[in-house]
Amino acid sequence: MMSILHKMRIYQIGYFWFVVPAMLMAMNCGSGTRLAFDGDLVLARYGDEVLTVRDLLAILVERNQFDYLLLQKVQGTIEKEIRDTLPEMAYRRVVAEMARSEKLHEAEDYRKWREELVAQKLGQLVLDIDTKLKISVTDEDVERYYRENPSEFTEKETYTFRGIVAFDENNGGRDKAIERLKEARKKLEAGEDFEEVAQQYSDSPPHLRGKAQGPRPRGDPGTPPEIEAAILSCATGEYTDILDRPKGVVFFQLMDRTPGVKEELTPITKAKIREKIYAERRHREEQILVEQLVARDRLVYKPDLLAAPDVRDASVILEVRGLPPVTFGEFRNRVGDLAGMTTQERRDRFDRMAASLFLRVEARRRGYTEEDVVPRVRYWDEFELEDRYVRSLIDREELTDEDMRAYYESHTDQFVTEPKYELYRIFFEAKITGEMSRFQQTLAFEQARSGAEEAYQQIADDGLPFQDAARQYSSDTVTAAQGGYVGKVTMGQLGPEYASLFPLTGQLEPGLVVPPQLSKDYSEHLGYDLYYCADIEPSRALSFEEALPLIGQKIAESRRREIRAQLHQTVAEKYPLKIDEKAVKELARKLGEFRESASSDAEWIRVLLPRSRLKELGK
Repeated sequence: MMSILHKMRIYQIGYFWFVVPAMLMAMNCGSGTRLAFDGDLVLARYGDEVLTVRDLLAILVERNQFDYLLLQKVQGTIEKEIRDTLPEMAYRRVVAEMARSEKLHEAEDYRKWREELVAQKLGQLVLDIDTKLKISVTDEDVERYYRENPSEFTEKETYTFRGIVAFDENNGGRDKAIERLKEARKKLEAGEDFEEVAQQYSDSPPHLRGKAQGPRPRGDPGTPPEIEAAILSCATGEYTDILDRPKGVVFFQLMDRTPGVKEELTPITKAKIREKIYAERRHREEQILVEQLVARDRLVYKPDLLAAPDVRDASVILEVRGLPPVTFGEFRNRVGDLAGMTTQERRDRFDRMAASLFLRVEARRRGYTEEDVVPRVRYWDEFELEDRYVRSLIDREELTDEDMRAYYESHTDQFVTEPKYELYRIFFEAKITGEMSRFQQTLAFEQARSGAEEAYQQIADDGLPFQDAARQYSSDTVTAAQGGYVGKVTMGQLGPEYASLFPLTGQLEPGLVVPPQLSKDYSEHLGYDLYYCADIEPSRALSFEEALPLIGQKIAESRRREIRAQLHQTVAEKYPLKIDEKAVKELARKLGEFRESASSDAEWIRVLLPRSRLKELGK
């Protein structure tokens, strides 16, 4: 059952790529120890209502903002974040009450949504109480880790270089390839521009000729040791000898070199180390808890049916003690398009669903109720009701054909097709499991990066066709069989596994091979990506008839912004917010102290729990 624990992303158990408030840590409080935060401390008032520390911490926890907030070096930055959050809290609370006055909270779909939310937060509470309240990371732990892992805190020496390559097959053999590079060297030594010479003489793809590579860390697995040694034997600006490669010859110029520097054990460094140690210990505790729950409450657990070609919709694939069984048909309805998923992707979704159910049953067994998670539920509840209220105002407005045509004519720039990119991709998977140590996970990423760098170098320097590289290297067996071909697609058609490509859209051009990119889809795809853009179909304007389905959506989005701006102004005028500056400064000061002296990640759990539950737990 280890895969359940590893894939339980809904409760944010992920070990390496977790995003939790892991730096909100307090002293390892025992029974009777005073909380570091006074949850009832009033930070602001509006009308007859108050906003407390507990309210604010719940929002920061749910938004996963603590890791950012506590790494701020300037006390004033923390105070500003608090002040910026308080008006938004008041606004959502007031508008949520407006929604309730319109009885929007009585809608059946809202009730179901809220029941699911409460169940999810109660399952999270089981994890919080049984893991985070047990974990302590001391200053001694942090200092020991720093001493025993010096390589983690030493920034490696880096270097930047560029080169000119000549392939044997392009020049009639090795001897002529060497003569070609000698001619290029003579021009460079005569003072001609490197990039201009490279464009004339290099057999690299046109967009890569003469371009800088790096900075690369010394010892980078993607650079052959003999190449690195030749480059680093040069002074800045000097050229290597002409070097033999499997398919041709090459020489390089060292452009820049930066020595390595060791990171000092500053408060920020301590906080990062504490976060890593905490993650390892939390993972162990969660593993123990989930395995106990699975062993006790599992009745039916058949993930293998997800790959069966003839499975029936009525087949039970999961049953947890005390809950209705889950059939294959219900599973398909919950997760969507199974046909487009790999067997592993189906298994991942199954594991997440299973983990959720096991924890919910345990929460019910312990008698946990909505009262135990009020602050955390309230944030999402107010968020949802505010959105429903704004949508209800939009729905009351009638939209005529004249309105739609007028909007189209005044916003023609919004109604254009997206560019289509003929894309190829090679994915280098970092094979991470929940049982791996931090070092093993780091090594897996290094291996993935090394493979990506090696493939990129063979494509750029050795002339290996991208399609052949995809068949040889790609971890994505589906696209590998097609030479890495993704299709002729818009960016909007690509899923989260292509997240590393999205920021590079403006840089794409026909024939471009994108250097290795760290995959940004942390929930499923861990590793590195290589992309090749073979062609681009530019965007074009849509006619009114073509744009018609989008016009109503665009008008609604515009009205949503306008209505929210009006509501913000109305709430601010009717319920002016009075911030207690002294209380804000006190909270910011304590958050800053957490960064300096914390030794566990339990304090915010204590603050958000009702006092009756704290007394019962003896925490």
